[in-house]
Amino acid sequence: MNNFFGLNCNGRGHKKLTSDIFDVIKNGGFSIVALTEVALGQGTNRFVRQMELEGYAGFLGTAGERGSNTVYVGIRKDAFETDATVIIRDLGFSNFVHIVVGTLNIIVFRIPISNIRGLSQIAVNSEFSDRKMMMEQVISYASNVEGPVISIFDANNGLYHQGETLTDYKGCGRSIYSLPLIRDMFESEHMNLLTPSSGYSWKLGCMKSCLDHIAVRDLAVENLEYVWYDVSDHASIQGEIDLPNTLLPMNMFPELPKENRKVLEV
Repeated sequence: MNNFFGLNCNGRGHKKLTSDIFDVIKNGGFSIVALTEVALGQGTNRFVRQMELEGYAGFLGTAGERGSNTVYVGIRKDAFETDATVIIRDLGFSNFVHIVVGTLNIIVFRIPISNIRGLSQIAVNSEFSDRKMMMEQVISYASNVEGPVISIFDANNGLYHQGETLTDYKGCGRSIYSLPLIRDMFESEHMNLLTPSSGYSWKLGCMKSCLDHIAVRDLAVENLEYVWYDVSDHASIQGEIDLPNTLLPMNMFPELPKENRKVLEV
């Protein structure tokens, strides 16, 4: 079994990747590391170098100017016996990376959000519709890749309590984009959305919500849980998977321009 680690580091406000986050990863010895929100800057570059020295091949998603947000994916070299192909697709937002290791597809992303405080209900609903559209783009993309898939992501889905139905929030943004709806979206494409059965991954005031999830296809996941560290306002999501042992050819994406492909020596 190989363990994975996903964490939203809350890169908003140009927050740096701290040495505490690196220490958590180093002590955990994770095979796959996914950071679903990091701010580009000096702290990010230092973190990437630290991870390389610790034996991880890593890649940052596309992003704009310094301080803008992206995602990071690291794979521990001694956990894999083949090269990794990194694919960055322009899905209309920068918080996305797709890595192929052998037959395994690792897709890491975050659904970006806008500040909806003080907006009218019509504007809020429009923003939630944008989130839904971005999620549909990712799911459509993931459904068309070859081989097993694990996706680690921050969905930024609407708050939804156990036992509630869509009619409880009629006319609200969460009736457009929320956890039950996302689960249906994945299942319609033969993927399983998995969320730890207890705990929560984000807290604001009295609100506790599960925003961080994984989705898989043709993979078994064990020991899925939220684990809190004092390094972010999100919990990490952790679990274990069995890695497939057959290889896909490295030219499986020949249509991609060279700047969107990178072979990492793993």
